[in-house]
Amino acid sequence: MFKKKKLSYVDAHNNAVSAYKRSTTAIIFVGIFNVVGAIFYLVQINGVSNNLMGQFLCLGLDMFIFSIPPVASFLINNLPWTVVIYLLLFFGTSAIYCWLGAVALRGKKNYLFAGSILYLIDWVFLLCCYFFRNDLISDESLFLMIGVHVIVTVFIFMAIYQYHKVISIEIQHAKAIQIQQKQKQLNQKIEAEQEKEDEKNGNKK
Repeated sequence: MFKKKKLSYVDAHNNAVSAYKRSTTAIIFVGIFNVVGAIFYLVQINGVSNNLMGQFLCLGLDMFIFSIPPVASFLINNLPWTVVIYLLLFFGTSAIYCWLGAVALRGKKNYLFAGSILYLIDWVFLLCCYFFRNDLISDESLFLMIGVHVIVTVFIFMAIYQYHKVISIEIQHAKAIQIQQKQKQLNQKIEAEQEKEDEKNGNKK
């Protein structure tokens, strides 16, 4: 049986950091996907009067706001304003996620946790859309977004795990260095005492 080669601190640390960055990009993906979904939706309803049905690919929060009956009624009756509100809402929420993800990539755990909490809250809005859905949002859009949310949530939890793994590797390395330094100091002390002992024995002779 071949033994698995133990990685050096540098290799283990770099691997963990790379895995953390790959997973954290999921938060940025949320923002980008939200914008792409918004544009895709607007292309579908372009020129269609009093009809907002289409593939609604977005965050649960945005979907929830657009599914509230009074809001939906206003949007249907004020199509030009709908586009303005739609873009402000979608680009605003997308910008927040992209910003949190970009800062989290630098190893800022508070931004990672903030993005994670926001996305978990978004799950609540998405599930509300599912259980209290109306004709404005299609079942196909809901199921697709639930699938996307599941995938992104897995990546977010992986990012949190990899972050703690990076910290654990750094702590273990720091402890190893401390032990080496203490051992070196102890060896130096023993050598110094041995030299003194040798000098005493030499003087006696």
